[in-house]
Amino acid sequence: MTLRAISLRQPWATLIALGEKRIETRSWKPDYEGPVLIHASKRWTREQQELITRPVFRDALGDYGITKPMPLGGFVAKGNIGACFTSDEVYESDGGRLALRLKGNESAFGDYSPGRWCWVIYDVVAFPELIPARGFQGLWTPTAEQREMVSELVG
Repeated sequence: MTLRAISLRQPWATLIALGEKRIETRSWKPDYEGPVLIHASKRWTREQQELITRPVFRDALGDYGITKPMPLGGFVAKGNIGACFTSDEVYESDGGRLALRLKGNESAFGDYSPGRWCWVIYDVVAFPELIPARGFQGLWTPTAEQREMVSELVG
């Protein structure tokens, strides 16, 4: 099976690497299940930087001693993409209104608006250091050199 990669902005890439975020939400369904490298994109907007000052983000990251700066422009973890489902499937009726039924802080770490796809990412292993790499949109295939760097670091 071909190893794929997905680029995420911070703080979401680090939250997945730490196991604090287990569901990635996107507007499209992947045509792939299997191993995936988690890539932290180089772009980190002021709005995204301010997210980590919100209590739910600050507390989740603070438990690991993480503040600013966050790793950018490389691979931070490896995991697996498993089941995918629509955001509509994570709601349940709560006295006539819909309520998210997700564990922990998951609802704060994703966009669960109607029609979104939820990708379960499991067996995540964070890398001890950033593996520099250029990212791309969508699911993409890492180069042979990038795959070798990952293998050398984590086996």
